[in-house]
Amino acid sequence: MLHLKVVTMNITHIFQAHKDKNGTLRGFSGTDFPLLQMLSKHLPFSYDLLVRTDYAFGSIDKNGEWTGMIGMLKRNEADMALGWMSNTYDRQKVVDFSFPYLIDSIIFITATPKNLQRELPFVNPFQSLVWIYLLISLVLSGFALSILSIPITGNKNGKESFFGRWFKEIRKIFALLLGQGRYDYYRSNKVRVFMYLWSLSKLVLVFSYLSDLLASLMIPIKERPLKNVQELNDAVVAEKYKFGTLNGSYLLNYLMEFKSGIIKDLANHIRHHPENVLGNFSEVVTRIEDEKFAMMIPHLYFVYSASKIGIEKFYAAKDSLGYGMITPIFQVEKDKDGSLYGFGGSDFHLLQMLSKHVPFSYDLMIRTDYAFGSIDANGEWTGMIGMLKRNEVDLAIGWLSNTYERQTVVDFSSPYLLDANVFVTAAPKILQREYPFINPFQPFVWMYLLISLVISGFALSILSTPIGGNKNRKENFFGRWFKEIRRILALLVGQGGQERHHQRSGQPHPPSSRKHPEKFCRQHQEGRGGKIRLHEHAPDFMYSASQIGIERFYVAKDSIGYNVVSIAFRKGFRHMERVNRVIHRITECALYSKIIDGYIFDSQLKAPPPKPLEDKRALSFDDVKMAVRLLMLFHVLSTFCLVIEIGIYKYKMRQARRKQK
Repeated sequence: MLHLKVVTMNITHIFQAHKDKNGTLRGFSGTDFPLLQMLSKHLPFSYDLLVRTDYAFGSIDKNGEWTGMIGMLKRNEADMALGWMSNTYDRQKVVDFSFPYLIDSIIFITATPKNLQRELPFVNPFQSLVWIYLLISLVLSGFALSILSIPITGNKNGKESFFGRWFKEIRKIFALLLGQGRYDYYRSNKVRVFMYLWSLSKLVLVFSYLSDLLASLMIPIKERPLKNVQELNDAVVAEKYKFGTLNGSYLLNYLMEFKSGIIKDLANHIRHHPENVLGNFSEVVTRIEDEKFAMMIPHLYFVYSASKIGIEKFYAAKDSLGYGMITPIFQVEKDKDGSLYGFGGSDFHLLQMLSKHVPFSYDLMIRTDYAFGSIDANGEWTGMIGMLKRNEVDLAIGWLSNTYERQTVVDFSSPYLLDANVFVTAAPKILQREYPFINPFQPFVWMYLLISLVISGFALSILSTPIGGNKNRKENFFGRWFKEIRRILALLVGQGGQERHHQRSGQPHPPSSRKHPEKFCRQHQEGRGGKIRLHEHAPDFMYSASQIGIERFYVAKDSIGYNVVSIAFRKGFRHMERVNRVIHRITECALYSKIIDGYIFDSQLKAPPPKPLEDKRALSFDDVKMAVRLLMLFHVLSTFCLVIEIGIYKYKMRQARRKQK
């Protein structure tokens, strides 16, 4: 019977192995473990397991040598590499790949979208054009009312000009619009008909504005996540996001191959920021949650890894950065003799099937560095690919990507998995509102409002002065000016009354009102008359994220590419046709897909329960803190004004005493 050396990686969801009593490595779990079992059964062959502890699949180092599992195949250290091994053009030069058994998209993930800070919450209910129309209608309505209120015989008294009435009507309508005025000012029937029609429009406008404003304040707004590769590229180029990928896989070489287009910009970002090449998923979680970081990662790997901590923390784009043909991975353990044997993982079942049907027996070897295989700085292949190249193993299994570079040093089986390379970011968070009561106006508008307040007070103090002058001279011009400013400010905040300037002649209230307030109140009542990327493989992401909670991530709809997964063999493997036939049958009956679904479901059961979604929430202190600050500021200003007024009063009293002497 054929005997092979199979190299893989001890990754929980792909291939797991441990040593038995005799110290022999044996697989026991993982998605690729059943695949290895089926292959070994139907070829048939026996095998010895080798495990890469550096987790290097295989890439070309600085010296031009293949590393990882691809390097082992090229050096004849192994005959077969299993474990979601990507089938690439460079790898095809050194190894032979089987028929792909998995095609996975390369996605990018970010953090789950957060709630956005609302900008201009009191202006957003209406578009700019609506605000302009509202202002024009306010002016025209005041003009119409000033025309309708003129008697047919004309204004005989002549005490009030047309523009004075126009401005007064605009003030009245504006007060009605804010709910501070009264409709009983108008006693003419033709004017009342106009006001009734205007009131219907006002009711619709006010109700629409308040409804939209209330909804915008109570319903959280999520920040917009990165949904496709173009948005990812724009965010990275604008330095709004950092972009990274996993070390020891083919993804880094995959990016560097692009000489133009969108992916080239992403590759240049990694060239300038080598610290963004991360070693494991725990580093990915830390970077995504601490900063604006997008990660390129295989989709299934992400789902499996993120489900353990809460996949809701991440956002995986639906777009992909490519697809890869992968060789699944399985779990190994040591028996009592110290021998490694597989016991779990998707590739463990695959290895069992292969060893049964090829058939072959095998010894397991574990790569503790988790290096699948890449070319290091010396040009040598590392990881499982390097072991295959150096003839240290015969077979490498464990979601090993089938790439062109790896095909040059090892032989790959037919792909049994096609996985997407996705980019992942942190899940969008709920953003806090900053200065919600200031944001509706820009600083220039607030300055204009302050100036208009002062000028309006000046105009009112002029208009309220009798033509013959103030004969009593008990109140100077600046006193009236400051008083009018206070009245306008009170009206602006809804604390004043429109009836303070109700006299048609524009005469101020008699000074005796200060000495006889009861007389003033009686006259007043008679006058008014009533009323705010990670770039990863899709299966890898699904597996990894499912263990921590996949709701912590946001997966973009776009993908960066696809990852074709195959089993890598050292060059010249004689039984490749038979291996491909077994893998083809496995993929045709969707047996491997069922194995992957089972492991994802199992990882999701172990994940912590997701937090319940908050469909409503109470307003926090952050929502009203600006109002509190303004209240404190105005209290300080009012106290300051009171001190100044007391000082002026005492100064005048001293002056009066000196004149009496």
